[in-house]
Amino acid sequence: MAKIIQFPTQNRQKQVLEDDIDKMQESLNEIYDAIRKVEAGYGMLKDQAKDLEEVYQDLVIQYSEAVGADNIPVSVLEYCNYVGMERDPITGDIKIFLKPPEEDN
Repeated sequence: MAKIIQFPTQNRQKQVLEDDIDKMQESLNEIYDAIRKVEAGYGMLKDQAKDLEEVYQDLVIQYSEAVGADNIPVSVLEYCNYVGMERDPITGDIKIFLKPPEEDN
């Protein structure tokens, strides 16, 4: 009778697992690279929005000076960085401020 030699299955399984691991590492690297790009883009968009809000606030202040703060439609105030209101305790009138109050130093 002939002697049967078993092929080593251990090395084969090891190679399959290592190949799978390599593929997963590549996939994960691609995903994390994409996440870094999205985060960078998000940060740039936030900065652009902040800059535009500051310009918008200045425009609304100019508009307020032209028409009066009480005549500004509420929809115009939506993107203002700062909108403050104060109620006169005597008359009950509400006054709108578009600039932050001066801070005490």
